[in-house]
Amino acid sequence: VFVEGESQYDEATGEWITTESTWKDWGKCRDEVAGPGAKINTEDGEVYEYGWTVYCHKATQRITKGTKIRVIDTEGIVRAEKAVLRFSKDQLHVRIWL
Repeated sequence: VFVEGESQYDEATGEWITTESTWKDWGKCRDEVAGPGAKINTEDGEVYEYGWTVYCHKATQRITKGTKIRVIDTEGIVRAEKAVLRFSKDQLHVRIWL
């Protein structure tokens, strides 16, 4: 899983500094394509259709809703590149819905 870099807020000037889009390696995972019509309830009570579920190690750092992530296989092929709909740290792993 790779997380897209974000703009940074400069407290001295009060302005957002946009930087070139970069991707940070967030760790190893596995992913599954969701079946048609798969839906998830988010923390804000909304219901969204999702296309992918990503399973990561339990120690994976939180990724906020709306952050764009990229899932790449061992051959370097992009399997998914979407915004996070929900992040859940469960007993044995982390699940991320895209």
